[in-house]
Amino acid sequence: MKDKIVFYYRKLSLVQKLSVPLILASIFGFILTLVIVKQVQLINNNTVFLKEQLIPTLEKSNNNLALLKKISDNLTFATLAGEEEMVLEIRYDKIIENNLITIKDNKALNLKNLELYLTSFKDYFQVAKSYALVIIERSSLSEQDQNVAESLIEKHNKLKNQFKNLKAQIEAEIGLKTALNHRLSSEVIYFTITFLVFFAVILFFTSYINYKDFNDYDIIEAQREELAKVNQNLQASIECAFLIQEAILPSDKILNAYTKDNFVCWEQKDSVGGDIYFVTELESENEILIMVIDGVGHGVAGAFLTILVKAIETQIISSINKGRLEPSPAKVLERFNRTIKSILKQEKGSKSNTGFDGGILYYNQKTNICKYAGSKTPLYILNDDILEVIKGDRVSVGFVRTKMDQVYSEYDVKIKKGTKLYLTTDGVIDQEGKDNLRFGQQRFQELLLKNRDKTFQAQKELLGQSVNIFKNGCEQSDDITILGIEFL
Repeated sequence: MKDKIVFYYRKLSLVQKLSVPLILASIFGFILTLVIVKQVQLINNNTVFLKEQLIPTLEKSNNNLALLKKISDNLTFATLAGEEEMVLEIRYDKIIENNLITIKDNKALNLKNLELYLTSFKDYFQVAKSYALVIIERSSLSEQDQNVAESLIEKHNKLKNQFKNLKAQIEAEIGLKTALNHRLSSEVIYFTITFLVFFAVILFFTSYINYKDFNDYDIIEAQREELAKVNQNLQASIECAFLIQEAILPSDKILNAYTKDNFVCWEQKDSVGGDIYFVTELESENEILIMVIDGVGHGVAGAFLTILVKAIETQIISSINKGRLEPSPAKVLERFNRTIKSILKQEKGSKSNTGFDGGILYYNQKTNICKYAGSKTPLYILNDDILEVIKGDRVSVGFVRTKMDQVYSEYDVKIKKGTKLYLTTDGVIDQEGKDNLRFGQQRFQELLLKNRDKTFQAQKELLGQSVNIFKNGCEQSDDITILGIEFL
């Protein structure tokens, strides 16, 4: 997983690489900012609540408690002494009542018993006022009035206790809010430090990656320039090799002079390849040798082998023209085999293990004699609607495993008017198409029979179309060489 992330990250441009950590840090910072803002709002709300509600309420509670004590003392004294001026202070009960209503309206406290406090306190003073005034008017206390006074004192004590409880609850609430403020402040500091650390890590990671990328970029750029030079030189060499390989191909003149009709299909897999063909007229001026060679490999390695084969072919033709070698296809293959093995020192244990498969056709125009010898290369003979195949030997030319004195079979080919001959390397037969299927011998032979009455040029075009359709977008598997011949 880590390697995949690094791989995709390195494919990004420099701007994209800088953007990724900055975007991540921005998102993290935005979320953290929201959390901090929320925490600060809570702190502010708690502070406002403490300043505007709880603390004033507590002060009012203390004032109410003091006032209650004063009124209670005055009421008791007035009841016992009958002083009317002190009883008048009872009329200030509205102050306490209003304060209690204010406490009730404070939703933050949410005290369930506040209504009871207010009702009891209000009733208490209504009763106190009524009885205190009556007592003063009569200027004497009856036994019943004494009982009422005692009842009022008892209510006063209860109310006093209730006020004390209310004060304790308010003080507890203030303590909780203060502790919450401290905790929220600590969280804000913690989140701020976390963000700074995270951002520093992201910044360090980005700087490190970009530093490495800049260094890698310089190295890669230098390597790219070096590879570009190497590739340029290589392409120049390949183009030169192509020109050399093309130059050793025979002209159409000789083949046209000996045939009624013919076609040549020579398609290399790469710019150069291991397939080559030769058409050479002997000095007798009525004999030709036609060779189709499929060297091991393709590309540059195959091209080098074809140049070696051409050099050997030139020596062989020279020997034939000088009478040192019989113009026999089998003898020519045997000479090729011995020469390649000797030049490349292909003995047992040798590192050099190369060679070719191919077919050689000899034709004497004067006597109408035709002979063939093949190394893993068949000759297709088409007379009317009958297709005959000469497979040749299953032994390659060259290679360590081939004997130095290997003998190849030679076949006489009967030629009559209208006989068509086809020589091909295995490139078209082994061409792969959809689902890894091969073009195959059967499909190739069916095409030869199907198009037998058409000109060779038409056959060449139809064969190429069939191969392209079969490939179905797949690349060419190997070099392809096909010769079609109808002798005069």
